[in-house]
Amino acid sequence: MKKKIWHLIILNTCILSLFTNAQDPVFSQILINKSYLNPAYAGYSGDLTFDMQSRIQWFRVPSYFLSNAFAINGGCNANRLGFSLQGLSDLRGEGFLQNHRITGAVSVNLPGYTSRKLKNKFLRDRKTIVSTGLAIGVGQRFLNWDRLLFTDQLDHYLGIVRNSSLVNPQNVVSNVIVDLSAGSRMKMEISDKGSNISAGFAMFHINRPVETFFYSENRLPIRYTGHVFLHLQTEKYVNNAQFLTIGWVGNYQQEMQTNIVLLMRDFNSGFMLGGGFRSERIYLLGKTIDSIVLQFNLRQGDVIINYSLDFTVSSLGVHRTFGTHELGISYLMSGYNMCGMFYKRNKRAKTDCFFLYDDLMKKSNFILIQP
Repeated sequence: MKKKIWHLIILNTCILSLFTNAQDPVFSQILINKSYLNPAYAGYSGDLTFDMQSRIQWFRVPSYFLSNAFAINGGCNANRLGFSLQGLSDLRGEGFLQNHRITGAVSVNLPGYTSRKLKNKFLRDRKTIVSTGLAIGVGQRFLNWDRLLFTDQLDHYLGIVRNSSLVNPQNVVSNVIVDLSAGSRMKMEISDKGSNISAGFAMFHINRPVETFFYSENRLPIRYTGHVFLHLQTEKYVNNAQFLTIGWVGNYQQEMQTNIVLLMRDFNSGFMLGGGFRSERIYLLGKTIDSIVLQFNLRQGDVIINYSLDFTVSSLGVHRTFGTHELGISYLMSGYNMCGMFYKRNKRAKTDCFFLYDDLMKKSNFILIQP
């Protein structure tokens, strides 16, 4: 009986998403696939990087949500350009509602300095990077009508009383959409010690493409994202760079609002620990789902492994959901540039268009993946 109840809960959520323009999945890990957060992060490291992440929401629920994403990033340092190719596969309700999308993005990265005439000495003559990104993608949704359960098949006391519904199945695939997104970000040093601050804002589905199974005017709602991160270098000497990071990431899309607050600390031994709080507000349902987020990041050579666990602290409870799990893997090919053809360079020339501190790149474990 409990399993039937869970199926009905997830079914209602999925059917609701069909009529409310289906919200985009939101990941708790922001160190992986940053171009999903903001197109201005395309080619964020200047080198060639491969990112993959997977999110399983509410592991105990029979029809849990599964989101998989990948990204390939590269940069042309000489031209101050960054490039990204992203893919997303989102499965809901045991896979009978699927969303597949692929997106390409390009960013322009402009290094500079703040004015020397500023009265505040902490902001005077500081290194800055301003980046703007544009993304275009194509996507389509798939729906297996045979696996849906409708109310005319149910009885209050007997449960399922009819194998098939009187509802006539519609199209099994939606129309193919062309999706436009744009964003910008800024990063600025705030002390000679190495501390810096970063912030960004992005808009997805700017053109509000029509995506429907029913030949109706069903337009995707615009998704807004914003983030602010303060990176405080905790070591006195830059040769031993370590950071304490405090950050906020917000996602707003129609009736869905998600906020994530994180505190992260990296160590010289190649790992980072973090914790935070995630809150999802669903206005249409009048519900708030809150979670405590724990993150662990390990770097060995050019490979970075990330794992996070969201403990549900709302009325749903961990014992009902078994939490939400995310696993991410990044591989960094240091020294490979996308100017003309891939080639290995001996020096990190002109990398200030991607980094604030070029002299730290070879000495720090995690500055490469700072947002």
